[in-house]
Amino acid sequence: MNRTIDDESVRLNALIRLGLARQSKLDDESLDVYSDHLNDIDTDVLVAACSQLCEQERLDYDPAFPSVGAIRTACKDIPRQRELARLKALAATAPKKLLHGSFTTERQGMSRDQAKEFTEHFKARVDAMRKKS
Repeated sequence: MNRTIDDESVRLNALIRLGLARQSKLDDESLDVYSDHLNDIDTDVLVAACSQLCEQERLDYDPAFPSVGAIRTACKDIPRQRELARLKALAATAPKKLLHGSFTTERQGMSRDQAKEFTEHFKARVDAMRKKS
Protein backbone atom coordinates (compact mmCIF):
# COMPACT_ATOMS: atom_id res chain seq x y z
CA MET A 1 0.00 0.00 0.00
CA ASN A 2 1.40 3.41 -0.94
CA ARG A 3 1.46 5.80 1.99
CA THR A 4 2.86 9.25 2.45
CA ILE A 5 5.60 9.93 4.96
CA ASP A 6 3.10 11.87 7.08
CA ASP A 7 0.67 8.94 7.00
CA GLU A 8 3.37 6.49 8.05
CA SER A 9 4.43 8.88 10.80
CA VAL A 10 0.87 8.98 12.15
CA ARG A 11 0.73 5.16 12.15
CA LEU A 12 4.05 4.78 13.94
CA ASN A 13 3.08 7.49 16.42
CA ALA A 14 -0.11 5.57 17.27
CA LEU A 15 1.92 2.41 17.95
CA ILE A 16 4.50 4.31 20.02
CA ARG A 17 1.76 5.99 22.08
CA LEU A 18 0.15 2.59 22.62
CA GLY A 19 3.48 1.28 23.90
CA LEU A 20 3.87 4.22 26.25
CA ALA A 21 0.33 3.86 27.57
CA ARG A 22 0.91 0.15 28.19
CA GLN A 23 4.34 0.82 29.76
CA SER A 24 6.18 -1.00 27.01
CA LYS A 25 9.03 0.31 24.93
CA LEU A 26 9.20 -0.85 21.33
CA ASP A 27 12.50 -0.90 19.54
CA ASP A 28 12.80 0.06 15.87
CA GLU A 29 12.78 -3.55 14.74
CA SER A 30 9.52 -4.27 16.60
CA LEU A 31 7.93 -1.14 15.15
CA ASP A 32 8.92 -2.30 11.66
CA VAL A 33 7.39 -5.74 12.23
CA TYR A 34 4.14 -4.31 13.57
CA SER A 35 4.00 -1.73 10.81
CA ASP A 36 4.50 -4.40 8.14
CA HIS A 37 1.84 -6.70 9.58
CA LEU A 38 -0.69 -3.89 9.99
CA ASN A 39 0.02 -2.26 6.63
CA ASP A 40 -3.33 -3.25 5.07
CA ILE A 41 -5.36 -1.44 7.75
CA ASP A 42 -6.53 2.12 7.10
CA THR A 43 -4.59 4.69 9.09
CA ASP A 44 -7.63 6.24 10.79
CA VAL A 45 -8.86 2.79 11.85
CA LEU A 46 -5.43 1.83 13.23
CA VAL A 47 -5.16 5.10 15.16
CA ALA A 48 -8.65 4.65 16.63
CA ALA A 49 -7.93 1.03 17.63
CA CYS A 50 -4.61 1.97 19.25
CA SER A 51 -6.36 4.75 21.14
CA GLN A 52 -8.96 2.32 22.46
CA LEU A 53 -6.30 -0.20 23.44
CA CYS A 54 -4.45 2.57 25.32
CA GLU A 55 -7.45 2.93 27.59
CA GLN A 56 -7.99 -0.77 28.27
CA GLU A 57 -6.72 -2.13 31.53
CA ARG A 58 -4.06 -4.75 31.15
CA LEU A 59 -5.07 -8.09 32.62
CA ASP A 60 -2.72 -10.28 34.67
CA TYR A 61 -0.23 -12.07 32.44
CA ASP A 62 -1.15 -10.00 29.39
CA PRO A 63 1.87 -8.85 27.44
CA ALA A 64 2.68 -5.21 27.93
CA PHE A 65 2.26 -4.54 24.22
CA PRO A 66 -0.73 -6.14 22.46
CA SER A 67 -0.04 -8.72 19.78
CA VAL A 68 -0.60 -7.96 16.10
CA GLY A 69 -3.69 -10.18 16.33
CA ALA A 70 -5.10 -8.19 19.25
CA ILE A 71 -4.59 -4.93 17.37
CA ARG A 72 -6.21 -6.42 14.25
CA THR A 73 -9.20 -7.55 16.32
CA ALA A 74 -9.58 -4.05 17.74
CA CYS A 75 -9.34 -2.64 14.20
CA LYS A 76 -12.17 -4.90 13.00
CA ASP A 77 -14.49 -3.41 15.61
CA ILE A 78 -13.88 0.24 14.62
CA PRO A 79 -16.00 0.36 11.42
CA ARG A 80 -18.90 -1.36 13.20
CA GLN A 81 -18.65 1.04 16.13
CA ARG A 82 -18.62 4.00 13.75
CA GLU A 83 -21.66 2.70 11.86
CA LEU A 84 -23.51 2.14 15.13
CA ALA A 85 -22.68 5.69 16.24
CA ARG A 86 -23.89 7.01 12.86
CA LEU A 87 -27.17 5.10 13.23
CA LYS A 88 -27.64 6.39 16.77
CA ALA A 89 -27.09 9.93 15.53
CA LEU A 90 -29.60 9.29 12.74
CA ALA A 91 -32.12 7.97 15.25
CA ALA A 92 -31.58 11.05 17.41
CA THR A 93 -32.57 13.29 14.49
CA ALA A 94 -35.67 11.27 13.60
CA PRO A 95 -39.03 12.59 14.75
CA LYS A 96 -39.95 10.76 17.96
CA LYS A 97 -43.40 9.78 16.74
CA LEU A 98 -41.85 8.35 13.60
CA LEU A 99 -39.70 5.96 15.62
CA HIS A 100 -42.73 4.78 17.58
CA GLY A 101 -44.74 4.00 14.45
CA SER A 102 -47.09 6.99 14.52
CA PHE A 103 -47.22 8.88 11.23
CA THR A 104 -48.32 12.38 12.09
CA THR A 105 -45.86 13.69 9.54
CA GLU A 106 -47.35 17.08 8.88
CA ARG A 107 -46.06 18.36 12.20
CA GLN A 108 -42.55 17.01 11.60
CA GLY A 109 -42.21 18.68 8.17
CA MET A 110 -42.02 15.34 6.35
CA SER A 111 -44.46 13.92 3.84
CA ARG A 112 -46.02 10.56 4.54
CA ASP A 113 -43.94 8.99 1.74
CA GLN A 114 -40.73 10.56 3.08
CA ALA A 115 -41.51 9.29 6.56
CA LYS A 116 -42.21 5.79 5.26
CA GLU A 117 -38.97 5.77 3.22
CA PHE A 118 -36.98 7.05 6.19
CA THR A 119 -38.44 4.38 8.48
CA GLU A 120 -37.84 1.52 6.05
CA HIS A 121 -34.25 2.61 5.45
CA PHE A 122 -33.60 3.05 9.17
CA LYS A 123 -35.08 -0.34 10.10
CA ALA A 124 -33.08 -2.08 7.35
CA ARG A 125 -29.82 -0.55 8.60
CA VAL A 126 -30.58 -1.51 12.21
CA ASP A 127 -31.42 -5.07 11.15
CA ALA A 128 -28.18 -5.29 9.17
CA MET A 129 -26.18 -4.09 12.19
CA ARG A 130 -27.90 -6.64 14.45
CA LYS A 131 -27.01 -9.46 12.05
CA LYS A 132 -23.35 -8.39 12.05
CA SER A 133 -23.17 -8.42 15.85
